[in-house]
Amino acid sequence: MITVIGPQIPNVLTGTIFVESVFRVPGLGKFFVTSIFRRDYPMIMATLLLVAVVWSIVYLLTDIIYTMVDPRVRLDEKQQ
Repeated sequence: MITVIGPQIPNVLTGTIFVESVFRVPGLGKFFVTSIFRRDYPMIMATLLLVAVVWSIVYLLTDIIYTMVDPRVRLDEKQQ
């Protein structure tokens, strides 16, 4: 369950970019789309960096939670 639900969190967050742009809801997604059309490259890179950081943190937290829940997964260097 953790390995399935964990990665869905960034998918939902990045999916809001399309929802905001389609339904014209003001937010980070609409701001990202407008910066693409205006060719505001620093803002595009900053938004993509933010999305990449969110993805990385969520995947890291998913792995950490998975190692705490499942005792068979170990972070030791020694294999038994």
